[in-house]
Amino acid sequence: MMEMFMLIALLPALSGVWLVIDYLLWEAKGKVATAQIESFGESKDKGRPLPVVTFEHEKKNVSIQAERIDQLMYLLSDPKVGDVTDIIYVAEDTGLRARVYGYMNLVAGGMLIVPFVTALAMWMGKSLAVTQSVFFFLFAGIMAGALIFIKLIQRVY
Repeated sequence: MMEMFMLIALLPALSGVWLVIDYLLWEAKGKVATAQIESFGESKDKGRPLPVVTFEHEKKNVSIQAERIDQLMYLLSDPKVGDVTDIIYVAEDTGLRARVYGYMNLVAGGMLIVPFVTALAMWMGKSLAVTQSVFFFLFAGIMAGALIFIKLIQRVY
């Protein structure tokens, strides 16, 4: 039974590892800049239109469409043209690539890894590690719920 739970928890854990590695690669290669939202593109990510942002790169203003949104507060707020947001960009041979900067990949990846670590701790008989991972989930859920509740209150009032 325990081996089956570990196998079921393995797929989300692998997805979580991918998200954490993706975050770390962008963090290692990219540069964080403050950008102004110029307009919104046709394509969407996580239900929001991707912004076209303007920022300073090598002493000149560059305009580029973000390819992804990695910031929870950006998703919960209602961004408008002219708003300022943080982006992370990477200069490649083919040009610049940018994302709305945030820690959502890191947090989501960590949350997806925890069930596998919990199953591994249960299999090893380490009750303290199981208890800590359950408390981690409870604390993360309470914090995320409080954050969403605060943003909903800000939207209404």
